This record gives sequence, structure tokens and C-alpha cells, in this order.
Amino acid sequence: MDALFIIVFKWGLTGAAVASLCGVVFGGIFPILYFTFNKELSVRFGKMTFEIKSIIQTMVNGSSEMVINLSMAIVGILFNYQLMKYSGENGVAAYGVIQAVALIYMGMFQGYSIGVIPVIGYQFGAGNKEEIRSLLAKSLRIVSCMGVILFIALEMSVGGVVKIFVGYDDELSMLSANGLRIYSTVMLFAGLNIFASGFFTALNDGLNSALISFVRTMVFLVAFVLLLPVFFGINGIWISTTAAEVLAVIVSAVILIRNRDRYTVC
Repeated sequence: MDALFIIVFKWGLTGAAVASLCGVVFGGIFPILYFTFNKELSVRFGKMTFEIKSIIQTMVNGSSEMVINLSMAIVGILFNYQLMKYSGENGVAAYGVIQAVALIYMGMFQGYSIGVIPVIGYQFGAGNKEEIRSLLAKSLRIVSCMGVILFIALEMSVGGVVKIFVGYDDELSMLSANGLRIYSTVMLFAGLNIFASGFFTALNDGLNSALISFVRTMVFLVAFVLLLPVFFGINGIWISTTAAEVLAVIVSAVILIRNRDRYTVC
């Protein structure tokens, strides 16, 4: 829709807005039609009952996702403020390049986490503790391997990626490439935290899930993006995300260990 409305129809910013709306509408209508008319599914719409307790429990369990979305807005403002302070407009432009790339790579971790959460939740509801332990161990290995692979892939593709986005400006290209190389180390740790938060969501433990998300973004990341540039300049901004993820991994590990008896997962 972006390509159609912006490039072909030349609607500009309006086209981008309409394209986003189309994506949301399709994402909402398609599942409704799918579950309404697919008679072969064992899951389908039934009579609605208003259960306030279940609604509140669902909101609490999804609090980690709320924390992530709220914190990203705050962190984005802080990043742009710091980048304007230490590197001006080029710094903000470089951050835009890094964020665009990060969405693609982080999306792989998010995709795995979202995909495995229903499986873990099903086994938790069925009381299959052995299967939960197996899923936890396998997932940690998979996510760790993904992190190494994505880190190597990003390091090897920095030049090409930067050229696609800002190849028209040598100074901006160098700044973006340097930032992307430093930022790529986040791939080694971020997936573990994303999965850990999702794991507790699957176990219906929204508080621990939200705690991981909160310290990872609102506490560690905010602190590092304000503190590290004082010592390392703009490189401190690029490395702040990795530093936050490293500490968050420690927090995630502690929470998992402290809850091992409660969930019998370790």
C-alpha cells in the first residue's frame, strides 16, 4: 500500500497514512472472517460473557507489552535529544538508519517469541512441566544461536545497508556505519530478554514479564543513554542499548532462577 499510494498515486504523507490504516483494517477484519467462516477449526466464536476478573488478569498479563510500547516512545525522545546534542542532525539521521535495520533484525526475535508463547502457554495450562522445561531449554539455545548469526550477518552487511539508506552522503555514511557496527552487539543479548519476557507471559505471570521489560528499557536503557555519552561521546549512545541488554539478561536469569520452584522450569 505504501508503494501504491506514495509512488504510483503520489499521495505523499496522506498515502502513507492511508496505507497504515489499510494494514490495520485488514489485520482486524481477516481474523474475524477466518474464524467465522472456517468450519473446520476447533476454535470459533461463541456467546460472549462479561468476566471482569478475566479481563483484568489479561490486562495484567499483557502489561509487559504495554511497558515496551510506552518506554520506546520515551527512549526515542531521549535518543534524539542526546544525538542532537552530541552530533546534530546527522546523528538523528544515523539513528533512523539503525532503527530501521533494528526493526528487521529484532523482528526475528519477536517473531520466535510470539510464535512459541502459545505453545508454552498450552503446556502450562495442561500441567506438562517436563515439556515446559524442554521448551525453555530449547528456546534459550535457539535464541542464543540466532543472536550470534544475526550479529555476524549484520556486521558483514553494514556497508551495503548504509549505502542503501544514506549512500548519498559520505560523512553520514561513516557515522551510520560506525553506529551500526557498535549497535550490532545488541543482537547477542536482546533475544534472550525478549524471550524471557514472553516466557513469563506464557506462564500467566504478567508481573515478572513486565519487570523484565521495565528494567530493560525504562531503567537500564534510559540510564545508559544519559550517562555513557558523558564518557564516550556519541559512541556511548550507540553502545547504551547493548549495555542495557547485558544487565537485563542478568535480571532475566535471576528471575528465572528465583521462580524455578514455582514453575519447576529449571
